[in-house]
Amino acid sequence: PKPNYEKITSLKKKIEKSFCFNYNRKDFFPNDQLRQLVTRQSVSEILTTINEGALSDFAKNDAARLFLILVFMTTKDNEKVSVIRELYANGIRNDSLPVKFGMDDTGWNWLWHWRPIPSSANSSYPVPENWDRSERDLFDRYQWMFNVPVFGIRQPFRFKFDEDTILPYLKVEHKAESKGFFGEVMKVEIHQAHINIPELAGKARNGSIAIALKKANDDPELAKYFDKEAENLEKLRKYKSKHLIKPIAAYEHRRDRCLIFPWADKGNLCQYWSQHDSNKNLSWITHQLSGLFSALAELHQANCRHGDLKPENILLYVDEGNNIIMQIADMGLTTFHEQDLSTRIRRAANLYTATPPGTSRYEPPETDQDRYDDQDNSEKDRIRNPEEHEARSRAYDIWSMGCVVLELLIWLFYGSDTVNKFRKKTPYLWERHGGEYRIHKLAQEHIEEMSKTWKRNSACGDLLKFVLDRLLVIKVSENNESSSDHREIAAAAWGKMREIERKHYLARTTDNGLAPGHENDYRVIKTSLPTREDNLEEFGSLVGIQRKATEEQKQASEEEQPDTGRTLVPGKEYQWNSKHEKVRLKKTRQLTFSQQRSKLNDVWESLPDNTFASQVFEHISWYQVKPLSTKEDNIVCEDCRTMTSTTLFESERHTATMRQSCKVCVLLLDALRTAGVTSSGVVRLRQTSTTVGLENGPNLLSIYTEPGPDVPQGRQIGLPQLPEPNSEEQLTLLKQWIRSCDSTHSACHRDAEPITDMPTRIVKVTEPIQLLTSSSIGPCRYIALSHCWGRLQEHERFCLYRNNFSQLQECIDLNRLPKTFRDAIVLTRGLGIDYIWIDTLCIIQDDKDDWENESTKMEEVFSAAYCTISAASAKSSLDGFLSHRSPRPCVQLHMEGSRDLYVCSHIDNFHQDVELAEINQRGWVLQERALSRRSIYYSSTQVYWECGEGIRCETLSRLYNSKAAFLGDANFPKFALNYYRDGRQLLIQDLYERYSALAFTMASDRAIAILGLQKRLERAFKTQAAHGSFEVYFARSILWKRDQPTAMTAIAQPTGRHVPSWSWFSKGGKIEYMHLSFDKIDWMNDDFESPFAHQRDVLSGCRCENRLILRGLARGMNLSDKELAERVIFDENNELKVKDLRAVAIGRDKDEGIAYTRLNSPRVHVLVIRESTSDSSERIYERVGVASLLPMQVLAEGIWVNVW
Repeated sequence: PKPNYEKITSLKKKIEKSFCFNYNRKDFFPNDQLRQLVTRQSVSEILTTINEGALSDFAKNDAARLFLILVFMTTKDNEKVSVIRELYANGIRNDSLPVKFGMDDTGWNWLWHWRPIPSSANSSYPVPENWDRSERDLFDRYQWMFNVPVFGIRQPFRFKFDEDTILPYLKVEHKAESKGFFGEVMKVEIHQAHINIPELAGKARNGSIAIALKKANDDPELAKYFDKEAENLEKLRKYKSKHLIKPIAAYEHRRDRCLIFPWADKGNLCQYWSQHDSNKNLSWITHQLSGLFSALAELHQANCRHGDLKPENILLYVDEGNNIIMQIADMGLTTFHEQDLSTRIRRAANLYTATPPGTSRYEPPETDQDRYDDQDNSEKDRIRNPEEHEARSRAYDIWSMGCVVLELLIWLFYGSDTVNKFRKKTPYLWERHGGEYRIHKLAQEHIEEMSKTWKRNSACGDLLKFVLDRLLVIKVSENNESSSDHREIAAAAWGKMREIERKHYLARTTDNGLAPGHENDYRVIKTSLPTREDNLEEFGSLVGIQRKATEEQKQASEEEQPDTGRTLVPGKEYQWNSKHEKVRLKKTRQLTFSQQRSKLNDVWESLPDNTFASQVFEHISWYQVKPLSTKEDNIVCEDCRTMTSTTLFESERHTATMRQSCKVCVLLLDALRTAGVTSSGVVRLRQTSTTVGLENGPNLLSIYTEPGPDVPQGRQIGLPQLPEPNSEEQLTLLKQWIRSCDSTHSACHRDAEPITDMPTRIVKVTEPIQLLTSSSIGPCRYIALSHCWGRLQEHERFCLYRNNFSQLQECIDLNRLPKTFRDAIVLTRGLGIDYIWIDTLCIIQDDKDDWENESTKMEEVFSAAYCTISAASAKSSLDGFLSHRSPRPCVQLHMEGSRDLYVCSHIDNFHQDVELAEINQRGWVLQERALSRRSIYYSSTQVYWECGEGIRCETLSRLYNSKAAFLGDANFPKFALNYYRDGRQLLIQDLYERYSALAFTMASDRAIAILGLQKRLERAFKTQAAHGSFEVYFARSILWKRDQPTAMTAIAQPTGRHVPSWSWFSKGGKIEYMHLSFDKIDWMNDDFESPFAHQRDVLSGCRCENRLILRGLARGMNLSDKELAERVIFDENNELKVKDLRAVAIGRDKDEGIAYTRLNSPRVHVLVIRESTSDSSERIYERVGVASLLPMQVLAEGIWVNVW
């Protein structure tokens, strides 16, 4: 089919509008326009290849620049777009550029030579037959306009550009900011889409970002020093210290050899002294010096020497909060030696350094021995290769830093004029006197003068002593070891600086040496609870489990143990102080026992996590994911123009004043409608730096800032626009979640443990897709899929059956699988994992023995999985979960004096998106979530990550909720037990109450789908468990009751499976446990005998052949039929009479020693039973309900019976 010329013309106009001029008036196509103009829809419309998805994807993802070049070359009479098919066929893509045209060996045919990808591929192809010279020239011209370099993350550090390369510099200030022997530095404005450095994103102004361009002098003799500096700078990119300059790139273009760096907003330290008064905040100076020594320590630890430390090479950067951070720069003379190769060894081996000396003023006295002295050296000694210099130690840098700090102290004491005079009068800070070296006389005079004013134990006094005693020391250790009579080594010097810092100032540098106020908001926020359960009352209601919080001040433990917890004051605000910020949690009032248990602590906290977000943007370009907005997208009304970075909205807004023409008003109105506010009137809003919400109501809007250095306090880096499902950006985020968890959450992954609990079968996702037995491949990483089968017709199901077992072992056709399974396999491949476990493909569905055997292994399957994928948005296996999502409404706000903000609809709602999703109404899923160490949830709005450290959102925020933390515990139930030493039974009760409300396609699965969790709890509590009861808690566990207005229904069990009537596993419907205070119940152990007492080693699996008999003393009840209906809660509807029933007393209220009336008399809590009507040779009773009766209503006499 022919291309669509109308669409081509339209796209060409958009391309023309997108072009920018660089600093020398050359057109180029900005990188951020690529994603906006080249979409699958635009490609398909032009190529008319709707049914050729692979070609459209190729043009969109791999050859977008080539596609635009061909579009731009096309005219109505001479189309070029169809050439994309040839490129696709030959595997030629964006990375193949640039093209060089040439003749073939015959001299008759033109070829274009591509940069081969991979390098072994054929890189020459015939030019299309109808292309003449004009078209070749046109392609050659356009390719440079569309193939403009991008610098930064995921790009090479070193480039060698073709002379026709167009550089994306919008403005170059040709007046050099500084010049030196090696070159000059100038300020350059680069297009913001062509530099991918998260720390610089917030400094974009008018579409450009300022950078420093260091151009080497055009001297062939200096070329090797450029190469050396570029090599050293590339190594520096891996260093952690924020006080070491991080280079961006090095390149050669024509005759220019250039390095690019972030722009130093405040120049260098020497310039700073001349431009500022010396009464600068001493606390800030001390912090910065500590940071510089930390950077030096990191360099020296890697056996690296800087070689030219001086005030001019310490640059100052300004963040948006007007904080200034010092960074060591100019690494041209830096030398990296082999690790552990000391100066003494290099001298002994006559290994000279190829690095020329640094600035002579800051050289240490030992370098004087490398100078030519006719009196001390023979002519032979003085003749040496001029490129060789005496081996210099890392102590060189320590002396230089001592000089810098001394000059800084002189500036503090006298001012910049004295510093300038001092520098002119002292060529070095040492002098030779009588054959010995000493500190220069003028320097000594200044030190003595300052010492008179700055007493010992003052900050300046300690700094001065530090310089004199540890830095400007003549003797040097040849082994780079710290000693009191030698110049200090870097690590110990940093330690001393930190001592001074801690001694005089509360604020301190962090462990990595970064000074406070200059971190990328690297906040440490723990998602686990405080050290003990009594720190925060919020956590007292973990998953609704808390002891009775009534007027009693003293609570007893479960059964006999006293509770050591304390009660907090209602209404008081409590603070949790993390390292850098406070998370405030308010408790409004204590709840009664029943209220707490029903509420389940559904208080969700949103926690900014800019540490992780910044790490994400080291791998994902902000410009690839930021919202693409136009002027029309950001039109705001007069009211909204008054917004500030601290207050977006007034605390009260009338909906009638909100303008439909204002994007912010529309965003707020839509959010209000979503929250159920539909009527006109005044709404009261609450605001934080990250959210806008209804007062005493839900969050409405999220507020994000762009990534970059020193994010303002409280702001949150986020993703206003979510990436496409299964896109490179989304997969990168998922991998970052996994990588972060793998490297920092030891409890969440099992790589350190031998994997022995592999599933019986597993699916290989690489081609050919196959069903394998785990024994054939051995232990390996695999993904587990949690999904909802849905109500499907027989022909819609794709399962493993006995008759297709062999076929699936040979090959599984991906296209025949339901979409949920296809998506899971595609995603598993994208995560780099080779295997997946899917229940319907790994358990033989029509083999009863196999199904019952495998269904008891769910604990092993999900806990051993590398990660679980939950198809939370899919209502059946046909739906899939990698589906297109509607764009999230967002408005970009330009803030005066601050970086832009992005205001979006609030979508971080794990409870709504996941916990209330249809999949979580499915009985099997509860244990799948609790047993999984880490889970990725694909909801209809976004993707969530859950592990033992909490919940992360695709928007890059974090959520915390103690109920969710209970089920999300990677080592369930360790999280709860660490803080609820005496609430284990209540944990069980809450878990089972929730489970009882879930649905099953097969009702009989109710007794099976919790066995994995039961086994885990059984092991954690060191007790036996069977049919939902635990030996140690048996009495309380059988006092469950119906928690629904309708009757429960008996569940028919498969042949061979036996479930006793006293277990709620035997009936369908929601249950709850009787509300019995722990410290006020006496268990009547003489009236019943637990099945565990006389049947040891009970089998808790589904194939329990032995009947678990409860022995009980069955007594009559002294009740009228009316009282029977009022007192007894029956499991099912029936017409039973009192005479047909018996009661087995399980527990009774303790006697408080007070005068009782009939109404407040202690109750006896009984199991109500009747004789079974089932055909049986033995006399068996069965449970029908429970009751709390007055003692007089239970007869004294009874007989022992078996209850099944």
